[in-house]
Amino acid sequence: MVAVSRVNACQGCTYVHERWALRAGATPEELRDLEIGDLSGLGARGRAAVAYATARAEVEFQETPSADAAVAEEALTPREIAAVEAVARAMTLANLTVNTFERATS
Repeated sequence: MVAVSRVNACQGCTYVHERWALRAGATPEELRDLEIGDLSGLGARGRAAVAYATARAEVEFQETPSADAAVAEEALTPREIAAVEAVARAMTLANLTVNTFERATS
């Protein structure tokens, strides 16, 4: 969720998701690594999920990046890929809604 909110440039959402991640046990160092794109601290499945969700959000779900799709398919089950896709799409919609609201009220 943190990575997708960053792709969508939603500062408010990123702040909230970072707080949730910290509550869930993520460390400040892990969040910093995620911010700079260093996924080496994650397991193969975690790296695949973050890379796939980020890549999908970057292309606004218009196309599937083949390299990231291939990595995801090797590391994740079809059900997990569908779950990552669903979360990334929901996060993108929420982030875009907040961004639109913030622009309209400022």
